[in-house]
Amino acid sequence: MLYIMRDILFILLAVVGIADITRTVIIWIMSCHDDKNVIIVIPIYSNTENAEQLIRSTIAKADYFGKGKWRKIVCLDCGATKEAVDIIKKLSADYDSLEIQSKTNFGNIS
Repeated sequence: MLYIMRDILFILLAVVGIADITRTVIIWIMSCHDDKNVIIVIPIYSNTENAEQLIRSTIAKADYFGKGKWRKIVCLDCGATKEAVDIIKKLSADYDSLEIQSKTNFGNIS
């Protein structure tokens, strides 16, 4: 009887996915447990081709892994072109927590 229960448990874990359970536990252990205390900084250089994809991907990953624990996403202007700045400003209208900062104003983030 015990062997049958063990086999059922192994089959259940195979169906559910031990990898998914392990990933969830690791993310929970490594995640930040304080509310709204994480600021994510994305340096934006002159390459405008991937700026929108990079920002949207970062927001999606922060939502998935941080479960809303991040407070702000800052795009740091490291020589970004006008097109990249326009893309960031357009995205900041969609996402309240997204903003752009220059290198000189970077220390004033709160």
